[in-house]
Amino acid sequence: MKNYVSVPNETKRSLRKTFDCTKEMVWQALNYKSDSDLAKRIRKLALEKGGVIYDESKQNFKNLNA
Repeated sequence: MKNYVSVPNETKRSLRKTFDCTKEMVWQALNYKSDSDLAKRIRKLALEKGGVIYDESKQNFKNLNA
């Protein structure tokens, strides 16, 4: 199963600025390549800002904010 959090580029820039981290770190967090505390915080804020989890195995979106 391959999941990722989908957010607009503007939100990704905001996440980089908020957490003072690299573009690569945000990518790793949103694509579940990292499970560090920072990655978890990035995913949490991305979802709070309207991000959507995409589950490739089921080919559908899960909006956890609904």
